[in-house]
Amino acid sequence: MKKKKLVFKRVKKKYFTFIKKQEILGEPFYNKLKQLNFFYLPICDYIFKKFKNSKKTFIIGLSGGQGSGKSTIAQIIKIILKTKYKLNVINFSIDDYYKTSEERVKLSKIYSKLFITRGVPGTHDTKLLMSHIKKLKSFDVPIAVNFTQAAGVALSDLLSSKKSGEMGEMVGIDIIVTYSSWPRLWQKEADWLRFKKEGGMTREVISHFLFFSERVLGPLKVVWAKTSYPGDILLCETGVFAKLENANGLPVNIFANVGGQQPDRQELTIKGSKKSRKVAEFYKDSVSIGNDFILLRKEPDDPRAVSLKAQLDDLSLHIKNKPNRLATMDEALRVQKLVEEILSKT
Repeated sequence: MKKKKLVFKRVKKKYFTFIKKQEILGEPFYNKLKQLNFFYLPICDYIFKKFKNSKKTFIIGLSGGQGSGKSTIAQIIKIILKTKYKLNVINFSIDDYYKTSEERVKLSKIYSKLFITRGVPGTHDTKLLMSHIKKLKSFDVPIAVNFTQAAGVALSDLLSSKKSGEMGEMVGIDIIVTYSSWPRLWQKEADWLRFKKEGGMTREVISHFLFFSERVLGPLKVVWAKTSYPGDILLCETGVFAKLENANGLPVNIFANVGGQQPDRQELTIKGSKKSRKVAEFYKDSVSIGNDFILLRKEPDDPRAVSLKAQLDDLSLHIKNKPNRLATMDEALRVQKLVEEILSKT
């Protein structure tokens, strides 16, 4: 509720700033706040819902007589869509597409002297207008987020195993991440990783396991979390204990810490009533039926190269508008929200 009020406050401020500039140039606007609440905001809510469902470049035409306020209404709608919904919006007018003076003179000699004046039917360059609309429609750039395990064999195979019932009923997921130091020695050049503002193991590593967990169990919510930080308030977390749940109450447990002499440990265990699977170091996929975990496949010589190739292969499918396994923006946003909520619990 507080966030909605802040967004409305920003929209209202920009709306009134624009209106004030327009009033300097012409007549005063009446019932400004009422128009915002009962005309502009409902229209923009409707446009956003239509756009979200279409998932394509959304083109809206606004018709009206000369001087009826088309440009003003379009600009206000643009302000609200950009401020409230963070959309990229472009306004253009039919007035931007008149034929040149030379072209109109030629038409006036063939048809009528009226063609010298802009605004007469036939004085607009409709071919140019339609070509620009066609280009705008072609700007549907595919978007995906690089969660490295999205197109990996481990996740794909595990989802197939779950769907077939081979694993039995889902019991939950355990995420275990431990390091002797953070950043790790090979990450020392990436100095930003040690700072609270944008670094830390939760954003860098646990986020990938949360994505994996949501692919298996569906959307998660934080039940409780306890995050520890060092004395220096600028530095990132050194410990995370958390419990998350899906809609059916299945748990995802997180245990993560930094410190002490120990090898790096990055493990995700998906527990089933018949079989459990463990993914270690992002690529070591193993299975257990109650005994020790056994590797399912030979470890690749270059795990990173295999992972990148799988992601790029699916990116190629995505660009061609074909089914693919890459993480969507909605999935990435959900993970980001979980990460930030966990980090805020101290």
